[in-house]
Amino acid sequence: MEIFLFLMHKIFVFTFILAALYVVREAFRFIRGLSTGEYETGKHTVLWLGICIAHILTMLITGFII
Repeated sequence: MEIFLFLMHKIFVFTFILAALYVVREAFRFIRGLSTGEYETGKHTVLWLGICIAHILTMLITGFII
């Protein structure tokens, strides 16, 4: 059981990092798009941003506890 919890913790940390990187990437693209006028969103960009932000907030509130 400890191995399972250890792996779940690592998976949650990994997805937290991916979510943070995705939010930073989209923020950078948005800021760059404001200056150049070339910002285009994909079909599911808002959905993925919402999922990433929800995941980040959940992980911060719970403190990475399973």
